[in-house]
Amino acid sequence: MAFGIVTVPLALSINETLPAGGGLLADMRIFTAMGAYSMGVTTAVVPSDGPQLGAAEPLSAQSVGTQLRMVLEHYSVGAVKLGPPHSPEAAEAVGVLLQAARQQRQDLPIVVNSSLRTRTGQSRADAATQAAAMAHCYPLASLLVCNVDDAALLTKSGVTTPEHLEPAAKTLHAQFGVPVLVTGGRLANTDESVDCLWNGSELEFFASTRILGISLFGLSDALTAVTVVYLANGFGVADSVAQAKTYLEQALAHALPIGPE
Repeated sequence: MAFGIVTVPLALSINETLPAGGGLLADMRIFTAMGAYSMGVTTAVVPSDGPQLGAAEPLSAQSVGTQLRMVLEHYSVGAVKLGPPHSPEAAEAVGVLLQAARQQRQDLPIVVNSSLRTRTGQSRADAATQAAAMAHCYPLASLLVCNVDDAALLTKSGVTTPEHLEPAAKTLHAQFGVPVLVTGGRLANTDESVDCLWNGSELEFFASTRILGISLFGLSDALTAVTVVYLANGFGVADSVAQAKTYLEQALAHALPIGPE
């Protein structure tokens, strides 16, 4: 009996590991659930009870770089999700390796989730690490995803209503020269979760019904992970975001009540 070769997209997450199930662990669950082959590079271990994070234990830049280099050298990665780095050196190491991968494959999708602050206002990285990520990682993004808190921090302006999403996305695009998605899930007093995408020429809004009574910790991270799988399957950026919003809305409607809200 002859067997055909079955191919699946390879999705790679470069992210911190939260033992409670977030970060890299959550990315890999999403990749697998969506039919992708899950690959991961661990950047740090971060104790967490959900919204509240403990002190991060970063891996060295050498360790992060070695993990990433071995994956990129031996596997045909379909798309990459990049979470927050934990040192300037690690940010630079990741940026250099992804830049080299881009030189070999110009259409390699790389989605960067800024993840500068948590919902509770905790900073995820010091100023030097944030600056290194902005210099070495953000300009490589096929899509830069920022929640409203990060967008406000990066643009130095208030992003507190749906009307603020468009100017924030356009400011960030002008700053980094890449397509930007500003997610509105953290906006208060809204019935819908509205996200805004600006790629330099086209503006698109994506709305989904806000589902109450479940934990929304890591929702922007989850949206990024789902988008990565659609990109790995060959969809464009806007189509990937639209399908990711639909996928998450359906998933949240059937979410299990695990962990704190």
